[in-house]
Amino acid sequence: MHVWIRALTRVAALLVVLTGSAHAESQVFDYQLFSGEKLVGKREAKILYLPAEQGEVRLLQAYTQLSVPVGALSYKYVQRLGGRLGGTRSFASSIEDNSLVREVQGYFSEEGQWVVTVVEKGHARTWNLPAEAIDLTSAEILDPERAERTIGSLTSLRVLATETGDVVTGAVTDLGLQDIPLGGKTVHVHRYRWSPPAGDMVLSYDDSGYLVQYEAIVAGKRLSGRLVQFPEGRTFGGALNGPITNGQVAEEPL
Repeated sequence: MHVWIRALTRVAALLVVLTGSAHAESQVFDYQLFSGEKLVGKREAKILYLPAEQGEVRLLQAYTQLSVPVGALSYKYVQRLGGRLGGTRSFASSIEDNSLVREVQGYFSEEGQWVVTVVEKGHARTWNLPAEAIDLTSAEILDPERAERTIGSLTSLRVLATETGDVVTGAVTDLGLQDIPLGGKTVHVHRYRWSPPAGDMVLSYDDSGYLVQYEAIVAGKRLSGRLVQFPEGRTFGGALNGPITNGQVAEEPL
């Protein structure tokens, strides 16, 4: 099932773990997923920050699992997602959507366009999208450096879905500031409503750009994701003179 990934060497190279960096730091974002007040799943995300001579490389690893009751049955969903958020943007996603298995990969090419590949039921499809057709990938909605800055500047948001390969478009409404509870404390967040055809999504970011809470329609039900606790604050920012790794590179398995 993963043979096709090895064949697409340019895409596979986008999902690597850079080992041996004494300067790298990471932040962990763990979310609990609720349907009403019923716990139905989890989303675990880790962002690895790698300083470079020109800006910063940010690598994302995320795992989502949920099981939502739908009548007498359950809708089950699992996603393993990796991506590069800073510099050359890219992602690779492996999904089990009930009994349907799907692989989605995308990268921003040297020609200035997105190259997207979807493999489903043994068939692969690849197509190109111009840069101006996409504002964010759904992986970048978790990115403290890019997400709110982008969403807050737009009235219509176009998202390349790492779940399907589709470009999903909807209006953005600024819902203003609100205080919400988190870990026994009150957190000040800025809320936005994004309205694609499948249903509204509400995104709440704090002053550091962390996605603190979100709501979305899944399997016809409104789910909410709530950050369990804040990650540790960052200790490094800026450029670095000299190499950032010992030269060892390992492919990140999906």
